[in-house]
Amino acid sequence: MDHESNFLLQVAGEKDLYLFDCSDPLVLSERDIERYYLGDFHAARYRDELQPRAAAYRMVPGVAAHHPSLAPTGCATAAPYRSASASASACAHSTGGRVSIR
Repeated sequence: MDHESNFLLQVAGEKDLYLFDCSDPLVLSERDIERYYLGDFHAARYRDELQPRAAAYRMVPGVAAHHPSLAPTGCATAAPYRSASASASACAHSTGGRVSIR
């Protein structure tokens, strides 16, 4: 989970990307968000029982994905494969107000 939006571009190899809905209170509670902005950057804890709630994307070279602000994500690369990706972060003006209201 990050404050910024993130754009991930798969450069080499393959991996599975899992993107969770940050508006789902079972995935990310208001308390998790508050803890994050108070400095607990691991506030959104992974729980096996929530994995079916994630949208799964197969990342192959040339494929890009957008991670919205605060959306928990995960990825998996099957051994023995290697994976390389590049990311760019952007912080929209609309997300800046979240910090001051928390």
